[in-house]
Amino acid sequence: MENEKAVLVGIDLTDEFTQLSYVNEHGELYSACLSKDPGKYRIPTMLCAFPDSSDWLFGEDAAALTPGPASMKVTGLVTLASNNGSMDIFGQNYAADMLLERFFRRLLAALKARIGATKIRGVVITAPQFNEKLKRNLISALELLGIRSDSLRMVTHLESFMYYAVSQNKDIWINDVGLFDFEKDGFLFYRLSFGRRSEPITVVAEKTDLTSKINYAMLAPEEADRLMYAFENTASMMLHKQIISALYFTGAGFESAWADGILKNLCNGRRVFRGQNLYVKGAGYAAQLMFDGGADGYLLVGDSVLKSSIAIRAFSDGAYREMELASIGQPCSEAGREIEVIMDKTNELDFIIHNVLKKDFVCAIVTLETLNLRGDRTNRMNIRLRFPNRDTCVITVRDMGFGDIYPTNHKIWEQVLKI
Repeated sequence: MENEKAVLVGIDLTDEFTQLSYVNEHGELYSACLSKDPGKYRIPTMLCAFPDSSDWLFGEDAAALTPGPASMKVTGLVTLASNNGSMDIFGQNYAADMLLERFFRRLLAALKARIGATKIRGVVITAPQFNEKLKRNLISALELLGIRSDSLRMVTHLESFMYYAVSQNKDIWINDVGLFDFEKDGFLFYRLSFGRRSEPITVVAEKTDLTSKINYAMLAPEEADRLMYAFENTASMMLHKQIISALYFTGAGFESAWADGILKNLCNGRRVFRGQNLYVKGAGYAAQLMFDGGADGYLLVGDSVLKSSIAIRAFSDGAYREMELASIGQPCSEAGREIEVIMDKTNELDFIIHNVLKKDFVCAIVTLETLNLRGDRTNRMNIRLRFPNRDTCVITVRDMGFGDIYPTNHKIWEQVLKI
């Protein structure tokens, strides 16, 4: 259509609130405010249902209504969808995807009306975490609105921060970049490291949960001194000997002025930013890169994927080769592989570890002690790799025997590698 105004949309979705960003037809990114208060971007993730009407309220209007016999507030949509649950509302059962559809229908209609858009050509949803149930319910809800799965992407808050960071001026991420996130459910620190000389540009994230040191209850007035002391010490600990060029602060815990003095001190030699729209803007930048091109220029290595590859050095097809067993960027839960090898005049296995940010590699040797080594290539071994986390590889080797000639002795060797 000649007058069609199509936009990309970023959605930050939590049980408590939702935020919106959009990329217009000129490629410009904006945060979207649906409130009558021009400075209020957080939309309550809430519906209000009525027994005799399909015209439900959402967001601020739902939150403002006093519940009674003729109305019912619907909250906890993300948790409900994560558990694939349902809810009885005035005698009718609603599955999680149906409730999400009702919320998104009103949310996106309000956005299109506010910015004058006629079409949504792509959506990126960011949330603290996703499980498969939540993903399926989000896909189902948006498909009910005509937004197909190939026009939808989902990224965690950490991944959204990574997209946000690489979309800023490169002077800001000339060194590492840090983020303190202070919400009701926890206090987190993320650090991003960049492999700028690699193609694609590599971004590796480290996540540290600091909730045991700082929590939301410490925002109480009587805890003010303790909170400032704990935050100053914690920030110093996380930044000690780290070359960090920019720091970001987000979350409801940073909305008041209690940390102003500490943040001013942290500005020494660094750029410091504070705001509540970082993740939703990151979702908007992700939408630009994913739907308009450019995402292939970055390799984002989050906290739950491998930052190193592991290969075994073996003789194959007439030459010694590196056979890759686990790849950079694989989710830890899915990484790992089983292979069988035949030992030849050695009881050692050579593993090659390549770190994504380093040009060199590390060779790790696993010695199969007490192996009864035969020199006729009849020692057949099963090798299995698994990853409890992205920094740890567990290698298990089993003697498989060699047919009826040499039955297995059931020996097992196991070694833990820090990668």
